[in-house]
Amino acid sequence: MDGLLQRLSAALTRHELIRSGSRVLVCVSGGSDSAALLHLLQHLSPCHQFQLEVVHFNHQLRQESAADAEFVQNLCESLKLPCHLQISESLQHETSGLQAKAREWRQAVSMKLATQLGAERIATAHQADDQIETWLLKWLRGAHLSKLHGMRWSTLPFIRPLLACTRQELQDFLTRNNLAWREDKSNQSPKYLRNRVRNELIPLLKELSRNGLPQRLEDLETQSTHLQTWLADCVRAWQAETGVRASGISLAVPTLDGLPELVQQEIVHHFITERSGTTLPYRRLLEFLKLLRSNPGVWEFSLEKGWRVRHRSGILKLVQSSETPNSPA
Repeated sequence: MDGLLQRLSAALTRHELIRSGSRVLVCVSGGSDSAALLHLLQHLSPCHQFQLEVVHFNHQLRQESAADAEFVQNLCESLKLPCHLQISESLQHETSGLQAKAREWRQAVSMKLATQLGAERIATAHQADDQIETWLLKWLRGAHLSKLHGMRWSTLPFIRPLLACTRQELQDFLTRNNLAWREDKSNQSPKYLRNRVRNELIPLLKELSRNGLPQRLEDLETQSTHLQTWLADCVRAWQAETGVRASGISLAVPTLDGLPELVQQEIVHHFITERSGTTLPYRRLLEFLKLLRSNPGVWEFSLEKGWRVRHRSGILKLVQSSETPNSPA
């Protein structure tokens, strides 16, 4: 058995990614990562006893979109696998946040399709190089140290069987076996931050670290995970003592008194982001805490998606309204 097949087979078992007898929906763009994933899973399906279905997303954003869809459909036909083509009719009209909106569309459509097909898992082709990109993007966007980690092997129903494989290893597998794939020219466009991280920042960091970048990030992620575990334990102890839920709609500020600074930050961050579904970069969190500690009056702090945090008489409350804030923040 090919070495890459052996590693993937071991990963499926070790991380309990696919149950025997289940159905898996594989997201295939036609690029080298997803093409390799499909071929690898097809090889392993008899011994692991699962069935495959394929979904291809046509965003209608590039001239090559139709050719990509045809390639995937032909690939599925050659492998005798069902192929479900999903076409977006709205993304081409978006003017901002295109990558995020496209990702949200793919996730929503794939989850709906998986339910219709009775597929327990949705397999994506994220691999080891994507892990590095994800970590660096989180850092660039101001994530808290405890949140600096890559993607998980699974966030059900999504699974990522290739996280231990590099892009080069996947392309080498395809080349050895005379298997074709499509190149997405938009991956070279410098207008997307992820592409600049991939094509400019990572090669430089690998050179400066003498190819030690993956290990450096793995070490930091290990420390981040330990910190996150400690913070979670502290939050649970605080909840047990106070009877307050950090994910509730309101939070009494005095319950934070006496807690370590990092624990206060964790509770407030969780309170703001969990219910509202917004993001809060670390710098904005510090701004919020500075306002909380310096202004005992009535004020509101603006978040994303129309959400605000309102402070009154020592109580924080999440609100979503068009009211004029009492104090801009």
